[in-house]
Amino acid sequence: MYAEWKVELCITYVSMDKRLQTAKDIINKMMEIAGYDVTFDDLLKEEDGWYARYTMTQKQSDEWKEWSIKKLMKDRGMTKRKAEYEMSMMDLAYGLRIDEDGFRSLPEISENGNEQI
Repeated sequence: MYAEWKVELCITYVSMDKRLQTAKDIINKMMEIAGYDVTFDDLLKEEDGWYARYTMTQKQSDEWKEWSIKKLMKDRGMTKRKAEYEMSMMDLAYGLRIDEDGFRSLPEISENGNEQI
């Protein structure tokens, strides 16, 4: 019984490790497509909310999603529909802000509470 549990635990750990690596690859690809020289490991060192400090265009976002869906289908054996759903969740949680200008930073709030562009 103990040996079976140990084997199952190892399989689960490897599976989690593969999922984490896939997530790292997807985040790294997002930053690459968006034109940033930043990796997943670099982002771990930043404060929370890093995904709101970087931007990408809609075209870059579409390219990232297309690449990521193919990766999930290949590496994780997902159907296209499941991969699209997973990417929707990934984009919602970690996707970069869409900014068609590509260089606009977060708006600053003036003393009277209005956004300054």
